Amino acid sequence: MEESAAEFLAANVVRRRIDSAKFRVVGIVIDRVHGDVACGAPVVTPSGVVGRILFFELGDGERLGCPVEEALKSRAIKRKYGGFPPRPGRAMIQLTVDPQSRLDVRIPRTGARGILRGMGWDQAYSTRIQYVGASPQITAGDLVVTSGVDGRFPPGLPVGRVTAVKDQPGQEPLVTVKPAVDFGKLKRVLVVLSPPPPESAARPRKLPDRLGLVPYP
Repeated sequence: MEESAAEFLAANVVRRRIDSAKFRVVGIVIDRVHGDVACGAPVVTPSGVVGRILFFELGDGERLGCPVEEALKSRAIKRKYGGFPPRPGRAMIQLTVDPQSRLDVRIPRTGARGILRGMGWDQAYSTRIQYVGASPQITAGDLVVTSGVDGRFPPGLPVGRVTAVKDQPGQEPLVTVKPAVDFGKLKRVLVVLSPPPPESAARPRKLPDRLGLVPYP
């Protein structure tokens, strides 16, 4: 928090959503509620990126999707709760390894950019980078960080390390990434309330006009 210009809010992990068939953590719930944090807010740790807020819990365990205001107006919610809309509760986090997750990332060593997405729970916690082009010049061991172009995640946050790059004839290479965060051991996280302001380009200093002076012949 001290090293970044972004504004953070600390939170405790109160529950892990477990896929009992795969014995894997597929999501986490934190002790921050709607009003403390917003839909889509990035969630990180000093080790790297965890994911983003995707849902809020309701009292009976049901999920309330984002945007919350629209979800509360849905027919299903009105029919279930009548004239007493529920109060959104704790925030539920979509992990970067989720197959539905999308994150704009960059390889600092080469400058290559792409979209990180989960490969499915059958592939453990593996992720891949898509849309990197035909010759990204990425190698195993390369660090993957956030690009910051989405306006939410601060740039330069660790996401993971490239584990393999496999050529695919007629397609872009398969670039797999191991996450920087151990999701099964998370206890505390940081929610990004606002990213750091963009760096302003330095303006060239305007030299004063040389009034009354002429070039020496």
